Amino acid sequence: AKFEAENEEDLKDKQDFATLCPEHYPVPPAKRPNLGCRTLVNRNLSKILPPLSRDLTDWVASTRLKSAQLLPHLILAAESYTTQHLETLLTAAYRAAADDEAGVRRGVDQAIFYASHFAEPSLWWRLVGPHVKRSADGNRQLASALRVLTRLLAGAEPRLARPLLPEVAAALAASDVACGAYGLDTKWRLLKCLDSLVGVCNSAAIEEIAEPVYYTILAVMTLPNIKDDAAAAVDPCEGTQPPQQALLAECRQLLGRLSERLGLPDPACLAALHRKYFGTCLARLKRTFTDWTKHSYERAILDTLCLEAGPVVGAHLPDLMEVFRVCLHVDKDVELRLKLFLLLARLCARSAETVDSCGQLPEHIPDIIGQLILPNCRWRAGRTAEAIRRVAVACLWTLLSAQSTNDSDSTMSESLKPVLDELLTALGSLMEDDSQETRHLASRCLGKVLATSGPAMDADKVHQFYPSLVKRLDDSSDAVRLSACEAWLAWLGVTAQSFRSSPDLYAAHLQDIYRGLLVHLDDQDSRIRSAVYGVLAVAGRLHSRLLAEEVQRVRHKHRDEALLTRLLEECQRDSPSE
Repeated sequence: AKFEAENEEDLKDKQDFATLCPEHYPVPPAKRPNLGCRTLVNRNLSKILPPLSRDLTDWVASTRLKSAQLLPHLILAAESYTTQHLETLLTAAYRAAADDEAGVRRGVDQAIFYASHFAEPSLWWRLVGPHVKRSADGNRQLASALRVLTRLLAGAEPRLARPLLPEVAAALAASDVACGAYGLDTKWRLLKCLDSLVGVCNSAAIEEIAEPVYYTILAVMTLPNIKDDAAAAVDPCEGTQPPQQALLAECRQLLGRLSERLGLPDPACLAALHRKYFGTCLARLKRTFTDWTKHSYERAILDTLCLEAGPVVGAHLPDLMEVFRVCLHVDKDVELRLKLFLLLARLCARSAETVDSCGQLPEHIPDIIGQLILPNCRWRAGRTAEAIRRVAVACLWTLLSAQSTNDSDSTMSESLKPVLDELLTALGSLMEDDSQETRHLASRCLGKVLATSGPAMDADKVHQFYPSLVKRLDDSSDAVRLSACEAWLAWLGVTAQSFRSSPDLYAAHLQDIYRGLLVHLDDQDSRIRSAVYGVLAVAGRLHSRLLAEEVQRVRHKHRDEALLTRLLEECQRDSPSE
């Protein structure tokens, strides 16, 4: 007011023909500065802003704080003159947005928010867009650039900003930005930026940006190599450090808002949104999938996409199989294969809700087993190869157990038929593996395969497994021995008919089996004794007289004769039926 009074003659024309307050003015404004203040700032902003920008990075915290508090008032007074100094302002804001002092960050945020009301979006995007791309190489620099862009979008006039929104969305979805945001702080910045971007859109513009926004949100939800106790995230409002679960919840809320803005049915469950954009998102990932390594961020985004989409995955199973087929080839990076096997196992564990939601999984089972799993089960020297075999057979067990729950045995048997011979050969080899876990899972897989496909299998091929099963009862691991007993029950269920039809022909086999099992009926572990007794009780029905003879032969060697007595009673009940 004093400057206006002292320069009344110079400002007379402006006082008489005062400009109206800009239509797009910061809301809520504290108060529009008077004419004298605006004129004084406009005349001197070019002199004030450069040193003020330097003070924003001063080593004294109080200096930085005072500078950040002054900056919004200068921008509010400068109004449209801010455009002339936009580059200087943005350069200072990039540095100050990463300041350790929350007050400095808030002051810069407010200044940028005011500036976006006065500068046209086409002007500031020419400066900010290239900087965002250049900053993708540094996580901290990218977070600062995204923070500035968020405030610019929040304050921009929607009518002028909308033509640029597809370009902004595409820049955020670019691999160097979406995949470069690997820290929690940067992910929060990117998420807030996407939120501002969606907020500026109207119903027509939202359709243009929905797909890249959907993809970028999935990239934000992807948290590879970030520890749960990471202290990198800073909440844009409070400066707190939210956990990963808070970030994921916020991402899902933004997906819900995106679905609602698109007018999709039931936006809360997100099914329609996933159904609309899963295919295009998968196609975006497939542009580079042949070159993926263990460090590829796109591979981690694939995990998030498949696990979040749920039942929608089943409709795109052929496309997904192409990715697995290429990335699980034996020549690919070992860690890449391990991670994709884990994804495949997680999908198979909930197959009815994911890959089998459309009922297409049974027709792909031969390819999954024959082309993905079995090649990785072949023996190769080294610990990495051992780890691959272990995770591959774990994936096989997950697939078999999930499918036997969802489908009938006849359906599962038909699915396994094309690869049955190769599968049995691989399981026989895996049961001799050096890894305890591999032997355990291979025994369980054998039991599951025999239980579902046994009746359709060649009895002679099944008979060849009994030496391996007897050997597994001598395993150093009790878990392997127990799983071998389960496999024994399935094996006896398949071979029972041939034993009953020619008991004398197979007498030598049965005698060898009985003797091998009776040794373990005197085991120190009660669980092993109970499991072996269950196997002998079933096996004894095939030739009860022979089993009784073998029991009598070893009875005096056992410490506890209670189970032997029960076996003899079982044999006596079964003898009249022979």
